[in-house]
Amino acid sequence: MALDRHGPHAAHGEDMVIIHAPHVGYDPSTEKFGVYRRRQVQDESKQMSTCCGKVAGVLKYYKEEYKKALSRIRFKSHEGKLLISISNTLLEKGSTSEGLFLRLDRLLANPAKTVARQSTSSVFEASASFEKLILTASKDSNAATPEDSMGGWRSLEGEALRSCLEPDMFYFVKKDVEYGEKNRLERYLIPQMPSILTSPWDPELGAALICAQNEFDRSVHSIASERAYEGKNLLLITGVNIDISPEFDLKEPFPSTLFLPLASYVATADGRRHVMEQAETVKKLFEHSVENPDAIDFEVSITQLFERKRQRIAIVDTDSGKRKSAKIL
Repeated sequence: MALDRHGPHAAHGEDMVIIHAPHVGYDPSTEKFGVYRRRQVQDESKQMSTCCGKVAGVLKYYKEEYKKALSRIRFKSHEGKLLISISNTLLEKGSTSEGLFLRLDRLLANPAKTVARQSTSSVFEASASFEKLILTASKDSNAATPEDSMGGWRSLEGEALRSCLEPDMFYFVKKDVEYGEKNRLERYLIPQMPSILTSPWDPELGAALICAQNEFDRSVHSIASERAYEGKNLLLITGVNIDISPEFDLKEPFPSTLFLPLASYVATADGRRHVMEQAETVKKLFEHSVENPDAIDFEVSITQLFERKRQRIAIVDTDSGKRKSAKIL
């Protein structure tokens, strides 16, 4: 939200409602977040695209780094112990490096003790907790256990095994986003990126929720100290707009959007201030009537617009200084 321009819009109303909502697409046919069917694209094979594109653009780098890391962490059983092979690209990172960093103390029994060194990786003994995660994931997925892997290394790329790399086992560093308004979204997401990528939901949904939460916190603190709202009743509602993608063979006349409220901030004219969390916000919203006596009828407004007679206004010819008339349709 633009929080440096409270005055202009605050001056135009008494009681006000501000609704802030980042958005995320959702395709019902695939039950996938982060995509939306855009019918303005004639080629039906290219109608599905990212939504929100900004979030998808930010996530792309971190998704790729996470995927590469999963392929570069391997395990196998050897003489009753679970060994972990980690690519040197994940181990040999200095203070100026960027990308995905492992918390080795969570994965390895002793990060300082190397069992073996290979051409592109180093081998360690797995920590007890990491070994338990891998054995459980292998068993639950009905996949081959480390003992049945014929002595070969297996990576964490599989759908079941990738969950073994838990959020507190890695983090990201990216230097070029530390400053600047244009990088605000990415700065919100970096600390939460491990949780976003390992969530059972699509990363785009998690990113939208985190964005909404951070913007709400930032907005509340800005609005609470803004004098332009003094003596006014104000309701700030933050949530996420879920843009539901139209089905392939369904010609919907208008986009379908589901608003998911997360929290709200109430400031009354007599100076009271309080925040309502999600449950209270939803409860209050449902207590109110859906009928709005001040609602604008768009169909009537559009009809009036096209039926309006041509009007004449006086304008000044800058060359002659004489008044001229012009028709407006």
